[in-house]
Amino acid sequence: MQLIYRAANLTDAHILAGLLESHGITAHVSGHYLQGGVGDLAPTDLARVLVEDEDTEAAMEHVIAYQAETTTLEPPSIARHSNKVLLVALSFAAIVIVSYLIAWK
Repeated sequence: MQLIYRAANLTDAHILAGLLESHGITAHVSGHYLQGGVGDLAPTDLARVLVEDEDTEAAMEHVIAYQAETTTLEPPSIARHSNKVLLVALSFAAIVIVSYLIAWK
């Protein structure tokens, strides 16, 4: 078996392994038990994806495409989230003001 991908975590490794298997390439994810032995240290470079020797070239094409796809994902817009926070804060303030006015009547 050939190592074709070093994942940041097990979830990332399983996503790629699932992608490979959907294209007919048998993939094996290693590192499940290693991460449990790390303790309080951050586990790094423990999750790996391996494929059979004859599938290495085809798998690498999918790995390159997968990496290109994941690096082009944009993080959520801060402005969009700040608008939601502002809306929630204003709604809360309105509820407090209405409750205060009802209490004084």
